[in-house]
Amino acid sequence: MSEKYSKRLGEQSSRNRIMDALSWLAEGVPAVRRMSANEFFEMFYDWVDDQNPHWPWPKGSPETMTSAEVVAVTEVLSVVNAAVADVDYDDDAVIASGWLERISPVANVALDLMLARGCFAEDFEELDAPHVQTSWS
Repeated sequence: MSEKYSKRLGEQSSRNRIMDALSWLAEGVPAVRRMSANEFFEMFYDWVDDQNPHWPWPKGSPETMTSAEVVAVTEVLSVVNAAVADVDYDDDAVIASGWLERISPVANVALDLMLARGCFAEDFEELDAPHVQTSWS
């Protein structure tokens, strides 16, 4: 890994973590059963949160994302926010609510869009198209 961790490397890493979170959201019920409803939503909010005072979404989105990717992830955020406002973080309540079936297709669209460019390296700066392949395909 580079001795000097640049802003760019941080943004490349953030993009990859957003893709990780989207993959869980796209999975839906099986993901909640493996983790918890709290983890399911919070791992997304760790990276995409319009209430975060340090990097509110979408203004604080990584520069490694295209405007189309930001729009797609913003749509996911809208559905996740609606789900969280509607149900408690109780696993059974979240699963029974039907929200996971509404979140999954929107998350899939955003993830597919981001997968078209793939993950970025986390140990060297990439200026445009990433060279790292993903395992989500």
